[in-house]
Amino acid sequence: MTASSISELLYHSRLPVCVFQNGYCKYANPLMEVITGYNVDLLRQISFINTLINQEDRLDVEENIARIESGIDYHSECEFRLFNRQGMVLYIKAFFSLTELDENPAVLAQLLDITEQRLAGEALMVNAKKYSELFHNVNDAIVLIELTEDGALKRYLEANDVCCQMLGYTRDEILALTPPSITDDETKSKAVSIIEDIVENGKTRYEAYCIAKSGMKIPVEISSHLFYLNDKKVVLVSARDITERKLSEEETRLQKAYFQQIFESSPMGIVMLNSENRVIQVNHSFEAVFQYSNEELKGKYLHHYIVPDIYLEERFEHEPTALQGTIAQQEMVRKRKDGSLLHVDAVRYPIIFDDRQVGTYVIYRDITFQRQVEDQLKASEARCRELNDSLPEVIFEIDLHGNLLYVNRNALTFFNSTREEFEKGINVLDFIVPEDRDRVRKNMFRILNGEKIGENEYTAQRRDGSTFQIAIHSSLIIKDNKTAGLRGILIDITERKKIEERLKTLSLCDSLTGLYNRTYFEHELQRCERICPYPLSIIVCDVDGLKFVNDTLGHDRGDALLLAVAGVLKQSLRECDTVARIGGDEFAALLPNCNCSSVEKICERIRKTVEGYNAAHPELPLSISTGAATGEASRIRDLYREADNNMYREKLHQSKSARSSIVQTLMNALKERDFITEGHADRLQDLVVGLGKLIGLPEHKITDLRLFAQFHDIGKVGIPDRILFKPGPLTSEEFKEMQRHTEIGHRIAQSAPDLAPIADWILKHHEWWDGRGYPLGLKGKEIPLECRILAVADAYDSMTSDRPYRRAMSHETATMEIKRCAGSQFEPQLVLRFLQIFNMY
Repeated sequence: MTASSISELLYHSRLPVCVFQNGYCKYANPLMEVITGYNVDLLRQISFINTLINQEDRLDVEENIARIESGIDYHSECEFRLFNRQGMVLYIKAFFSLTELDENPAVLAQLLDITEQRLAGEALMVNAKKYSELFHNVNDAIVLIELTEDGALKRYLEANDVCCQMLGYTRDEILALTPPSITDDETKSKAVSIIEDIVENGKTRYEAYCIAKSGMKIPVEISSHLFYLNDKKVVLVSARDITERKLSEEETRLQKAYFQQIFESSPMGIVMLNSENRVIQVNHSFEAVFQYSNEELKGKYLHHYIVPDIYLEERFEHEPTALQGTIAQQEMVRKRKDGSLLHVDAVRYPIIFDDRQVGTYVIYRDITFQRQVEDQLKASEARCRELNDSLPEVIFEIDLHGNLLYVNRNALTFFNSTREEFEKGINVLDFIVPEDRDRVRKNMFRILNGEKIGENEYTAQRRDGSTFQIAIHSSLIIKDNKTAGLRGILIDITERKKIEERLKTLSLCDSLTGLYNRTYFEHELQRCERICPYPLSIIVCDVDGLKFVNDTLGHDRGDALLLAVAGVLKQSLRECDTVARIGGDEFAALLPNCNCSSVEKICERIRKTVEGYNAAHPELPLSISTGAATGEASRIRDLYREADNNMYREKLHQSKSARSSIVQTLMNALKERDFITEGHADRLQDLVVGLGKLIGLPEHKITDLRLFAQFHDIGKVGIPDRILFKPGPLTSEEFKEMQRHTEIGHRIAQSAPDLAPIADWILKHHEWWDGRGYPLGLKGKEIPLECRILAVADAYDSMTSDRPYRRAMSHETATMEIKRCAGSQFEPQLVLRFLQIFNMY
């Protein structure tokens, strides 16, 4: 081909075209000037390949041209990056073919600019990567299910990492299953209707159970959405594990059922009122006594139904004290639905929630029958005795000295005695415990002198020494216009006292420590302000580091500290002092008749008791900040504030040292136990230092690596020994508990200045190169280099050391396993460098 014919061909081409011979551009058309930025003359003078083509692509281009020039190939094509004169990078697709110039072989090159296509392709790859990261990093398990044309389930298309972890399957195992095989039988039976709902509405939400590979049923909340992917119907199913919520709901249901059982089984009528005194609920006994159903009274004011008109004002007499958080008791007349009247003994208890009163309980005991019995006794002694023998209560009469003149038949069973024993002569005090006898004598004297004292409670005792609670209501016996003795009714109130005590404990005591709560303490403050003699002292205490212990070691350990504080305070204070838990980590004590010198001695005694406790329990030290104040009871609120301020001043001085002491204790525990195997930390330090030096880490990084190797497992101080030293494989639940040690260690390290630089590494030292580690699911170089170094060294030392559940592997076996896991658990390059350590010795 002649030069003129080549020029004619190049000029009319619609693509940039040039002719190469001996590595240089001999001819080029105008479009080559456009794409390269060089005119034709310059293109002939420069080395086209070395000047314009990316260095990484030159060899491929040279080889293609050489094969054409040598006659090996007649046609070829390749892609390369071209730098134009303006410095822009263009993606070019070249089509080479053999030609002839001046009777010598040459190469004809036609260039196609594919820059836009390549950039669009790269953008698609970036979007695909973002979608994959989002798909696999969400908290919920997600699967994609393809539907057939008629809307039936066809196959699983994809499953994210969370789904695989939750169910225990690999991704390939899930994709090999047939939908809906990973759900329970009930959900499978509803699959057709569920899919119909999705197809009709585009989405649906329901609860179901997923079946893990182990067979375990996992409760989940499922949200499904229909969309189209490449003209295929696809359902995105998102499943959230609701196991904890289900357990919480079940616990709440059981507690409610337990309360309801106690409420409904009570022999006494009980009504629950809200803060506005409207009825929330009444029990069966209440319905039986007053003839109103729960539905009739719910949401209504109770006094509109059961208070006779003539007693409407009386209903308010006991309410003020109940609304102030105290217990109120009163005998009164009430009416039934049919209009008949009855006498009741009503006890009103406050309902306290979060240190505030949200309502009240009222317990009604129908005493109508007892009142009628008292009236009948006045009318006919004989008739009353016959009637008394049929009563479940004890009816008695005594003379002026307390000797029993008469008891009904039930008294024999009541006191486990015989009729002969009663007839021989028994004093009523014989059935009362010694500590209550003086009070019985005083009350008898009051009644004999004409005072009406109503019902009184005592502790009674039987012949066999057993005791029980009783209530006695007595009245005078008048003969010949003279007082001859007393008669009355004795009632076993054991069950009532149990209910009262249970309600009192719930309203006035702290359920964890058994100490009084803030409600009771506030009541005592008011009482002391009125009657407490001078001097009065107040001590306020705060548990240092409690939140830190709760966050790192769990609330069980925090509760144990609170119980220890309660024990220290009870041991250090006097019997006459009142101690209460008034907040989460705050305690307070009222000390009557206690001056400044005495309260200082008591505070010192608290400190000594804490020291004794810490000596006996070095595994978790106790630290208490205390503040005290002494003064007159009339300024008790000022005293409390002063004691509280003193406590906070002390807390500012020692809170940091308390937390440091706890952390230091945990660090010492780690050193002493050297978890799992003797010398693990020391060997691990040598391995990570060797690998760190081999890859050229600076000396300050090597120092941090030593510290990291020594304390990477400090979080295991918060893992129970039954899991930590279990001789066999862990269950899935135990493994989840073990995984918490990274987060526990992270929190501990953040609180220790010496460990703070490695806190982030402690959190991430169980992450895997492929993203299947924990707790964050990081992968690749998202994982800190120090964690990747430790992962290889820790795995090697673990495999070559004895464990409670297996013997140590040989060096060869361990290194083969590390090679196998390169690219999944470990960074491949670090594995190669790690194995070089052993080749150096």
